[in-house]
Amino acid sequence: RGDGADRPLTLLFKGSFNDNPIAASGTLGAPATMLAGDKPFALDLAIEAGGAKITLNGSIADSVAARGVDVAIALEGQTLAALSALAGAPLPPLGPYSVKGRVRGDAGKVLTLSGLAVKIGGSDLGGTIRVALGGTVPVIDAVLTSKRLDLADFIKPAARAGTDAKGAATPVPAPGEDGRVFPDDPLPLEGLKALDATVKISIGSLIAAVEATKVEIGLALRGGDLKIAPLRAVIADGTLDGFDTIGDAHFMS
Repeated sequence: RGDGADRPLTLLFKGSFNDNPIAASGTLGAPATMLAGDKPFALDLAIEAGGAKITLNGSIADSVAARGVDVAIALEGQTLAALSALAGAPLPPLGPYSVKGRVRGDAGKVLTLSGLAVKIGGSDLGGTIRVALGGTVPVIDAVLTSKRLDLADFIKPAARAGTDAKGAATPVPAPGEDGRVFPDDPLPLEGLKALDATVKISIGSLIAAVEATKVEIGLALRGGDLKIAPLRAVIADGTLDGFDTIGDAHFMS
């Protein structure tokens, strides 16, 4: 609804996708502004879908060319798996989760996600991510911090034995019959060429098989070669200090 082409719109939407209900409400800038792209086009939306609540609030300076994006984003829900039908792919049952941040920049050129605050289960992650899209591959620069990162919050629960058509128990397949913890399948290193990235991560407490504190990780991905340096942590009464290099033909540590 609107009072004219030069007046803001009030939006109310209800529908479904793959039998999943979607609802949205809020306000948008004037249609004339959106089509002309000569003034900031405002948006203030609340969306519910897949068990998630999403809010978008901000403006686009030039909506025609998608330049001058300045939009705050918030997303929260109980489990990512509820979004699988909407995403068109199975998502892991991770959660509860929340994501907040502010996107600024020009679509197709450079976008920056600042004030990032992610919470999944008892884990948190924050910082800034910058994505340059004008080159042959996307280039990502990120500086991230975490007070507590528990890998159990990001790993699907172990599969349990089920039953077959006759009701008989079907045990979970064991790892490789040769007794290896990791299979001898080749690593999918071609995926390393899909983007370039520089990432710095600082973690106060990293919980895996054991707890590591004061974790510092640096990642540099260029042309398919991934360098991990520094790689530092305090574990029990000792320290870890090393580096890794992963590429098309080498793996060193």
